[in-house]
Amino acid sequence: MSRDLDASTATKTFTYGGTAEYAAPERWRGLPATYKTDLYAVGCIGYELVAGHRPFPGPDDARLQHQHLQVEPPPVPASPVLARWIMRLLDKDPDARHQDAQAALAALTAGATVSGPLAAAGLQRAQRRQEQAAAQASTKTAIAAIMSQRRQALADLGDTCAAAADSARRNGGALGRAKIGYLNHIDHFDGRVIRTIILDPDRAPLVKLAFELYATGDYSLDDLADELYDRGLRTRPTGRHPTKKISIHKLSDMLRDRYYLGYVDYKGEEIRGRHEPLIEDEELFDQVQEIIESRATAKERRRVHHHYLKGSVFCVTRSKKPSNTTTPTSSSGQSSSPMSARTSTP
Repeated sequence: MSRDLDASTATKTFTYGGTAEYAAPERWRGLPATYKTDLYAVGCIGYELVAGHRPFPGPDDARLQHQHLQVEPPPVPASPVLARWIMRLLDKDPDARHQDAQAALAALTAGATVSGPLAAAGLQRAQRRQEQAAAQASTKTAIAAIMSQRRQALADLGDTCAAAADSARRNGGALGRAKIGYLNHIDHFDGRVIRTIILDPDRAPLVKLAFELYATGDYSLDDLADELYDRGLRTRPTGRHPTKKISIHKLSDMLRDRYYLGYVDYKGEEIRGRHEPLIEDEELFDQVQEIIESRATAKERRRVHHHYLKGSVFCVTRSKKPSNTTTPTSSSGQSSSPMSARTSTP
């Protein structure tokens, strides 16, 4: 381990010529090696002999450099005298180590822990660093335990909320924002908060009117949306959108929704809800559904001029490909098929 004190070794030379696991901090800084550099290596070996592993595991050169320069090794599982002796050899400050190998051997033999004020200061620094490392490890353990408890508490809260929501749906309750025509309402009873759904005094009459007008068959969805807008039906404002005219898509969904009859869906099963039905006449609701289905089947589109056959009669031959069969003709050469005759409408 001994070498010329005047010799210097560059970092690259050390990297390729030494053993990084036993290199002293000054060697990682590119400083010349001294007797105390070898004493540091002796401390690494002594630590490994006592603990069964190296003080700094690495595993690569970059991490070894950081550990030798910044990290204090874990406490040595040995007697206090031997542990202090090894930790003094592993001090980051060369001046805090023994003066030479003979002084180190004498300290170990005599059971001495420090020699002089400088060595005592180095040992105190090492002890403080060990205490700080132990405190940091304890803090990390406490934080990990708190975070684990927090995650478990959040998971339990999520399960409780899910169970409460499922119970509310099972009992006919509704979750989230109320449908148009209804309002979310909060009651306070005996120190408890009770969330319910009530009729919207402004919009509920207009929603009911929408079913009645559409059941007459005189309104398309566009006409009905315009009529309801003129009568004052608007969507409820949100934090991002003001009130506006209800769209025909929302209007179509509303006319099909059995929620207005007082029913809710629970896992694919229709059950009676706890809210007040807005449409009490099921015949009215069924009539609306028949009109919706008939217009969807007839592929009816909105036109300016109404006709009593609109949506009921349409040509089925325009979409078919011409047939290869010939149509019988009369002696005059004209087709005898009734479809070939053109009629004029008065």
